[in-house]
Amino acid sequence: MDSSRCLKLLKNAKTDNERMAALLLVTKLVKSNEADQVTRRKVFDAIGFSFLNRLLSTRSAPEGCSETVYQKIAVAVLASFCTDPELVLHPQITGKIPVLNKLITAVYPCEEDRVLIVDSLQCLHALGISELGREHLFRCNSLEAIAQCFVLHQAGQLECRSLLLTLLSSKEVISTHIDLVRPVVEFLGHEFKRRQDKVKLELCSLLLSVITVGEEVLLTKESTWLKNVAVGLSDILTNKTDAVYREDALCLAAILCREHGLDWALEVEVQGKRPGTFLVFLIYLVGAEVQIQLYQSKFSAVFAQAKLISSCFLMLEAAVMRLASVCEDNQSDGTPSTVLTPEDQLQLHTTLTDTFAVIVQFLDTLRQAHTPEDLCFPLHPVTMATVRVVGAWLAEESLAVPTELYTLLPFLLAVCQKATFITPTSTPITLTAPTPISTPTSTPITSIMPTDVPLPAGDASLVLCNEEDDMLKFLLPGLHHLTADTTPRKVLLGANLSHVMSKYFLAVSESPCSPEMKDRLISCCGIFLNLTVTEPDIVKDSSFVQVALTAARLLVSEGPEDIFYMLHLCLVLLMVARRQGADTFSSKDLLPSWNIVFNTLVMALKMYPPLKPRNTPNPAKEQWSGCSELWFLSIQELTAIIEQCGWLQEVGVASGAVEQLNGLFRKLPERDQEVMSPICSFLQVLTEL
Repeated sequence: MDSSRCLKLLKNAKTDNERMAALLLVTKLVKSNEADQVTRRKVFDAIGFSFLNRLLSTRSAPEGCSETVYQKIAVAVLASFCTDPELVLHPQITGKIPVLNKLITAVYPCEEDRVLIVDSLQCLHALGISELGREHLFRCNSLEAIAQCFVLHQAGQLECRSLLLTLLSSKEVISTHIDLVRPVVEFLGHEFKRRQDKVKLELCSLLLSVITVGEEVLLTKESTWLKNVAVGLSDILTNKTDAVYREDALCLAAILCREHGLDWALEVEVQGKRPGTFLVFLIYLVGAEVQIQLYQSKFSAVFAQAKLISSCFLMLEAAVMRLASVCEDNQSDGTPSTVLTPEDQLQLHTTLTDTFAVIVQFLDTLRQAHTPEDLCFPLHPVTMATVRVVGAWLAEESLAVPTELYTLLPFLLAVCQKATFITPTSTPITLTAPTPISTPTSTPITSIMPTDVPLPAGDASLVLCNEEDDMLKFLLPGLHHLTADTTPRKVLLGANLSHVMSKYFLAVSESPCSPEMKDRLISCCGIFLNLTVTEPDIVKDSSFVQVALTAARLLVSEGPEDIFYMLHLCLVLLMVARRQGADTFSSKDLLPSWNIVFNTLVMALKMYPPLKPRNTPNPAKEQWSGCSELWFLSIQELTAIIEQCGWLQEVGVASGAVEQLNGLFRKLPERDQEVMSPICSFLQVLTEL
């Protein structure tokens, strides 16, 4: 096609028929390779958009033609120009966005009108390529129109999906335009529940993609569309579907579990059955999927399904926690759960037991085929998910752990250690070593100066990896329980658990203070306390001195809300100090820490219910029940240490603990010997100066 001839026709056209013929030539010219950017621009300027605008708005058509014949021509011309990145942002193009929105959401009786939808979406997609074009689309609320087109027109589903994911490309974009995005997700969720055809399956895939990007922003407690999505998922999962759609549904269900646990599944009623039935079925389906995936002959095939396997493992984690909480509720009040019947609980436990047997077998095969280094550099999502789900199972005391897993504990520990620590290139970290504090009869406390000594050999790698790759944190609750049991404790000690945990405790203590950091340190303290009580010879290891010194350094003035955390640190310091000799911890730099030990015991006792006003709310009373055992152990340990080390008497008196404890002691009921007895012993040794 000669461009000069086309331009001449455009300029000389006097009737609508001549203009129409010229436009048809324009479409062919612009789409051909003969038209360069300069030629496109000349043709674009020569068109005269008043005629094009009339074509877009007219509904009359020649006899025997579709009503949309003129609109097809006009949109085809627009689509041809939208291939040019400069012209697509011209006001004449961006001004047509509202018209294009209407065209893709209209209902067309003829199949031949499909080209109108495709060309309109092509225009919108071209606009969505650039940031400025996307802003135009958001401003004209094309998002809603594209979502409606996805549901209405099967012909344009692929284009709509691609365009929606282009517009919603990041969490930041979704957050910025949340007022536009939320109604669209509400609409998609409603349609996902309502439709009972292939569109439901396609909506599942689309919702999975959109929510994956904006999970934190979209999955709030106020999200009313979650119930619709839950019902839609139950429709898919309780019926026979192709594997690809079942996998999408399971991945979408896992996202809901990550943000809301399994509560959403408890509320779904399938075919009039009572709540709870779908949850049991869902976990059964997850277990079956895990067995299918892990029984594959090659590890490469298993690792290729990382997203699906990780999603299934996440739901197994949620099921373990749900079942454990139900068992605890049943044991606490003797009444069965009102949501999960005993039959449901039994079936859920059977499914989990069978599934974890397969996971343990997979883990053993993994151990035989790979070293920890192979699995950690780089860390594969399947490795991470496997450790997480096994850690969740180990963490629940109410669920029986298979003894076959004990032999795999060294391998699990090694993998977690390799993934968690990074060997630093900087010089080794040093900690303050203690210098003994003399008794009041000799040199004053404040005159003693500390010295610095390096960490024990092998403890230089104290740098944690990034937060996402910290795998030891997933094992901490389970290790806490296992170290209280003789058989797994011996296995773990053979795998150098005390050294690994000491190294981890020191590394976590260097992390920025946060609730999660405190939770990890509490779990570590629980493990150290178990080892100190059951394996007292281990405390003689120098790494335990470093742990106790670090616990002392972490002791800072905190409020009552952190009493559980503070008591754990105090007890680790006290138990190690008693067995190592308290003079090992007599540096003048530790004086503030010892003061806090005394004050923490006073603060904890103030939470004792008889010392509280009668109208104290239940949460305050529950706080004492959570820390009472720690308080009893701490005051007993401190009493024993003071008997050995006279310098602590002076520290205790100076801290004001004697006066405060005396005041609290007088307020205790006379018959309350359980609390009065340790306080009485403590005050006796504290005041014998």
